[in-house]
Amino acid sequence: CVCVCCAVCARTLWFPSSDFIFKYFICQPKKKEKAMSFAYTVSCTFTNPDRAAAQKVAADWVQWLAEEHIADVMAGGALSGTVVQRDGDAESPPAYDIRYIFPSRAAFETYERDHAPRLRKEGMARFPLELGLAYTRSTGDIIASVPKP
Repeated sequence: CVCVCCAVCARTLWFPSSDFIFKYFICQPKKKEKAMSFAYTVSCTFTNPDRAAAQKVAADWVQWLAEEHIADVMAGGALSGTVVQRDGDAESPPAYDIRYIFPSRAAFETYERDHAPRLRKEGMARFPLELGLAYTRSTGDIIASVPKP
């Protein structure tokens, strides 16, 4: 048997021999599908070496996100916003991911152009980097989503 990951549909396929792959390729290329939606993730780590101070700032920051900031991002075009506290051991600094879903890349680009500069400025005024916050951001197309049956 030969195990192959299909380049068309990304399924793992098992074949009795390598000749079978070429004679009876079962996947047909699909039309290029438009991305389902667009994800924007902001990651923040609280790096203050005083752990109690870092935890206090993190708690205030999460409260601000939940009560104000996520709603402001949603008013700017996001469909949803979720705060995830990342796992870590007792010595790890507090760390979070905020995951926003936008209906499209274009909607995110509009948010980034028209709303993000103001919201980032407000966030930096309330929680300056000097308090020990370190941010990274990432974006990408959501290409698959599987709801629970």
